[in-house]
Amino acid sequence: MSELSKRTITALILAPIVLYTTWIPNPYPFFYLIIFIMTLSWWEIITMKNFDTPILLALGGWVMFVVNLYLFLTQQFHFLPFFWAITSVITLVSLFILVEPERGRRVLNRLLVGMIYLGFLLPFILLLKISNPSWAILAFLLTWIFDSGSYFIGKSFGKHAFMPRVSPKKSWEGFLGGLATVIVSSFVISPYLGFNSLALKLSLALIAALLATLGDLSESFIKRAYGVKDSSALLPGHGGFLDRIDSLCFVFLGFYLVYIFGGKFF
Repeated sequence: MSELSKRTITALILAPIVLYTTWIPNPYPFFYLIIFIMTLSWWEIITMKNFDTPILLALGGWVMFVVNLYLFLTQQFHFLPFFWAITSVITLVSLFILVEPERGRRVLNRLLVGMIYLGFLLPFILLLKISNPSWAILAFLLTWIFDSGSYFIGKSFGKHAFMPRVSPKKSWEGFLGGLATVIVSSFVISPYLGFNSLALKLSLALIAALLATLGDLSESFIKRAYGVKDSSALLPGHGGFLDRIDSLCFVFLGFYLVYIFGGKFF
């Protein structure tokens, strides 16, 4: 089976699950989905280049789970980013007590990656879903559309490297093709989700394109630093969960900030 076939089948299985749990009023299925993704992403960070620290997964993942379950039960949703970051710091301090000193620098590097992606950025996916499911669905759709447009157009017409030292396969043609695709898609899709402002449609499309690119390049830089192609092979055709949430984490942060503070402009 070709990589494209694997990529398509995986997307057709996962996308409906994500969109359904995002759309329904009950936040708990989406919450458990995010916890599941978070735990596997922690595992990917730990095991990149055969770096075996199972205590990190057990401690970091479950401390985050307990804290966030409490926040959900008490409906203190807006404290999520703060407490996710705090639990990451707790993990960091605990590990320096438990692991050998010479491994400390490598542990710190991986924990910083986990703290940025899973401790600070990932909660905004949950916060936007809780605040307004329509915004969350549009964020998912525009990110996926931009990634797909960039991938297919770049693969077919890409000749000029975008940032070769970080991500050799990305091209200007792919980026511009993805940008055009996501702008058109935003104007077509967003009215069905209740978005009527032309300025808002265009702004969200641009945010999706720019921040998805930033997120993807950030994770590419991390993977190159560790000498790996993908964060794992858990998602056939896509790599790992960290490979799939890199763009989404940045886009959801941008969408959430616009949702909270953009009322005076749109």
